Amino acid sequence: MLFSAHVTLSPDTVDDILYFARTNSVSDLSDLLSFTAIAHNTTPSTILLNVHDPDTHNGPLHMAAANGHTETIHLLLSYNPPVLPSETPVSPSNHAPSSTPALHPLILTCNLAGNTALHYACLNGHLEAAKVLLAAGADPTIVNNAGHDAIYEAEANGKEEVSRWVLMEGKGLEKAVGSGDIKGSRSAEGEEDGEEEEARERKDRENGVKEQMEGLGIGEKP
Repeated sequence: MLFSAHVTLSPDTVDDILYFARTNSVSDLSDLLSFTAIAHNTTPSTILLNVHDPDTHNGPLHMAAANGHTETIHLLLSYNPPVLPSETPVSPSNHAPSSTPALHPLILTCNLAGNTALHYACLNGHLEAAKVLLAAGADPTIVNNAGHDAIYEAEANGKEEVSRWVLMEGKGLEKAVGSGDIKGSRSAEGEEDGEEEEARERKDRENGVKEQMEGLGIGEKP
């Protein structure tokens, strides 16, 4: 069956879904997604693709990743992506063959600051959340509007365990992350020096992170 990718949701429904994702209320989130999908004659995954904060464009996966809620992340990614009219289903379950698994669209969703869920998991030091996202196909080389990839954010915010794991144990990711071909990577940043570069990075950390984290429910700046 083909489903429309656009659904108009009430502000209260959007707020509730984001709240449940942020607070790791897995049962409530699952029930609400099922109820809302039935009410709109669509699927939970289609509902999820239409949920975002109106100011920051943070979605449910951003909320869960920023707070390290792996159980909620697993739930969100468990819903099959919707089949759009322009797509041909490759199997009755709407999944690509196991040899070429479909990448869930929530994984690649960016907020207004250009951050993916992986950016937030890394800059807050949530290693297990980062592992789940990477296993699901998250791309650690995507850069945000400041030109920073997820591992840069981890390093800039002192989350060395996360950056070290991705670079050393991330199944070859060290060949991509931090290479000279990637804007905002460590090797490229390392070639820059001087007071101008230090001032720029300091401004990014002091001002950019606060804006990026707005509305995520984090108790303190990472």
